[in-house]
Amino acid sequence: SRKKITEWIGNLLQSETRYFLERKAIPDADGDDRYFTPATVDLFQIVKQHIDMASGVSSGRLLSDIIGECVTNISSFQKGLLRLVEAESLKYFEKPESANPYFEDYVIMMGNSSLRWIENMQNLSGLMDDLLKPEFLGPAQKLLKTASDGFLGIAKATTKTLVDLIVNAVKSCLSQLFALEWYSDTVVETMIATYEDFFTDYQSHAEDFLMVKLISDVLERTVILYIESMRSRNARLRMQQGAENLIFKDIQTIQNFFSRFRDPKKVEKSVDPL
Repeated sequence: SRKKITEWIGNLLQSETRYFLERKAIPDADGDDRYFTPATVDLFQIVKQHIDMASGVSSGRLLSDIIGECVTNISSFQKGLLRLVEAESLKYFEKPESANPYFEDYVIMMGNSSLRWIENMQNLSGLMDDLLKPEFLGPAQKLLKTASDGFLGIAKATTKTLVDLIVNAVKSCLSQLFALEWYSDTVVETMIATYEDFFTDYQSHAEDFLMVKLISDVLERTVILYIESMRSRNARLRMQQGAENLIFKDIQTIQNFFSRFRDPKKVEKSVDPL
């Protein structure tokens, strides 16, 4: 079992890496148009097959050890995917023109798939009550929780990449905050229009949890970058030209926009530092 688990999950990582790097077409989508990778099913089947086999002959040490082997190899699988996302993100930001197409789609796919893997791990954990003796149950569920946490880390890494992409797209607007262009009263409106384009595109294919995290992080990053822009060498707060009123208008614009996607009270709390 150890040999087969290592071999099969290792092969799955190789095929998943190749699929992500080549990006020959838009990823597969389910009935709700959410991107996913076939590996979400394959990984679960590998683990489930070995657990079913072991549970047929043992409800103690053997089954517990098989679960341990699965989680050990899942950890290697997760580390490989994290390295893949981080390396490809770095390459994309350095030379986007030379990168293979569909980068954002495949990042969303990886985030969605991570959430499905978490669900699979939780389902397996729920089965342990009937499969394992009480003395082995706690450690096994703890191991499966570790696997779930690892996939949550991948989902967060994909979200960070998408947030970086969005913020990178409004870089020119950020450089204009509190500079001469800002007094034309359109800088933040342009930022918000860009955000709306991204959110609309992503929302069509991303799981809800991913979008909630993404929107929350974009809002937090916006607040931080807005404050930091006041220290830009181009910043000029011309109070007689209405800088104070413009700041309050920007805050209201940001708040109104994000309140369409999040609880208005949470948005209000997020922009409170401004």
